[in-house]
Amino acid sequence: MIKGKVLVAVDGSEGAAHALRWAADRASAAGSELRVMTAWETPALLGFPAGAGIVVPTDAELAALGQQLLDEAIADAAPDHVPTAQRSVRHGRPGSAVLEEIDSYGPDLVVVGTHGHSAIARMLLGSVSANIAAHAPCPVVVVPERAKIGQTGPVRVGFDGSEGSRAALAWVAHHASCPIEVVHAWKVPKVFGAPRHSSEEIEASATEVIESVVAPLPVRDRVMIKVVEGEAREVLLKNTDELAALVVGRRRTGPLASLLGSVSTYVAGHADLPVVVVPPSEDAG
Repeated sequence: MIKGKVLVAVDGSEGAAHALRWAADRASAAGSELRVMTAWETPALLGFPAGAGIVVPTDAELAALGQQLLDEAIADAAPDHVPTAQRSVRHGRPGSAVLEEIDSYGPDLVVVGTHGHSAIARMLLGSVSANIAAHAPCPVVVVPERAKIGQTGPVRVGFDGSEGSRAALAWVAHHASCPIEVVHAWKVPKVFGAPRHSSEEIEASATEVIESVVAPLPVRDRVMIKVVEGEAREVLLKNTDELAALVVGRRRTGPLASLLGSVSTYVAGHADLPVVVVPPSEDAG
């Protein structure tokens, strides 16, 4: 699934290191170009009077520490890429710095990690990783620490008919050579007076729509369509042990980074496997 130029953002955490291991493994298999970046900020000392005896590293020292962090991360997590991996150190807030690097480098894929296993740690996805996934003009892979390196198998795509989900399906069709599950979840709306339809009618209608979208794609013989009653986030995260990745679309409206209730953000923060967030097609260029 990794082709072209791949950018990995690291920050010294184990989550970022694991994301780099995953990206390096996939980049090696595909012969992709790999760039690893980090960012540093001048520490804020609000409330401390001048001359308080606090030693603040210079900008040059902080930049050097960033370069050291990159070298150590690559040597530890991607030793085979030590001589070939490109490196970039930027000054600025991590989320903004990564987006600036994306604009400058023009990667085909961005890879970021998560912050661990706990519920609170998973909520931290909204701080940097989800901000990147929300605004990057290219697909972003969020790799949890539980993700298996080298995992193969089908790819599951969440489809709800939106522009983002159509872009996600199109992206998978052009980048994955494995079987593809297209999953649509539905629930009967709890609206008084709403027309009632049988589950068979609802599922047949949804299947027809998905088939019409899949038909022009070069992967239609590898696609399995599943229409399931239930909450989208629960349906997408069910029975994922044999999957290589989940792929979801990003909606055009609303800052995904702040919408922790959205399906894409929830799935990216709670999955045990890599989640690819694909922007609407126009955003992806």
